[in-house]
Amino acid sequence: MTLAEVIDSVRLIGDRTGTTDRALTIMAECRARLDAVAAKLDGATLRPTLLLEWTDPAFTDGHWVPDMIAAARGGSVMGRPGQNSQGATWDQVGACGAEVVIVAPCGFRLAGASELAEQVVARGVLPAHAEVWAVDADAFVVRPSPRVVDGVEIFASILHPQRLGPPDGAAATRVR
Repeated sequence: MTLAEVIDSVRLIGDRTGTTDRALTIMAECRARLDAVAAKLDGATLRPTLLLEWTDPAFTDGHWVPDMIAAARGGSVMGRPGQNSQGATWDQVGACGAEVVIVAPCGFRLAGASELAEQVVARGVLPAHAEVWAVDADAFVVRPSPRVVDGVEIFASILHPQRLGPPDGAAATRVR
C-alpha cells in the first residue's frame, strides 16, 4: 500500500524464488535512485499535484501513488497515502488547487491517457492555471514493482524540469 512496501516486496519475491541476493541488490538500487532524486530536489518548492487514476468518474490517487508524488517533491492534493483510491466530484477536482494535474489511468498506456487528459481539459473542470500531463500508468505507476521508481523519476521531471530535465516523451506528454 506504500512506496516502501512496494520496494520491500522485492525481498519477499526473492526469498520465494531463491534469488534473495539479486532481490537485495534491486532493492538497494531502487533506494539509491530515490535518494538521487531527493538530492536533486533538495530545497525545491513543493508543487500541489493532482493525479487522476480514472476520469469517468474521477478517481484520485491512493495506495503508493501519493508517496511517489511526495518523493518527486509534489504534494498530492487529493490523494490518500496507503489507502484505496477514492472517487471525487468534478467540483472537488476543480477546487483542489493543483498546479499540476497528471492523468494516469490504468489500462490506457500513454496514447490513451493523453486522449483522456485532453477530454478532461475540454470539460473545463480543471484549475485554469494547472499544467496537465498524461503518463503511461501501466508501465510506471499502477503495478507494484521496481518500475514505480521510474515513475517517481518521471513525476520529478514533470514537477521540476529545471532540476531534472523534461520527462521522456515516451513516458509522459504535456497536454496543457
